[in-house]
Amino acid sequence: MVDKFKPKTYKTKEKAAAALGITVAQLDVVGRGAWMVYQEVGYDLAELNGGRGIPRNEVIEVVLDAGRLEQLLQQKAKYLRADEADVKAAVAVLSKHDHYAELCGAMRLYFTAKRYE
Repeated sequence: MVDKFKPKTYKTKEKAAAALGITVAQLDVVGRGAWMVYQEVGYDLAELNGGRGIPRNEVIEVVLDAGRLEQLLQQKAKYLRADEADVKAAVAVLSKHDHYAELCGAMRLYFTAKRYE
């Protein structure tokens, strides 16, 4: 489904946020938004995979590559209970393609299961 990609690994949200040049609050906006995107596409992902679980790294890549996350953050900022400045900073980080490995690694802190059904 998705090529083999090794994201960065972070033990804390603070380290992940620092690597991305954002605050933990801004990282939380991205993480909550990514989880909302997964809620939208998760069933379809499982169906495409024959109903079998999907590895965490693949789920993260699909969620980040779907092109929905930036749009969702802008539309649903109030549902994320986020400050508007934090949402803007989160969207800015998502638009930077040079932080992709760091962003994938940071999302591992929000998608904690090894496989998703």
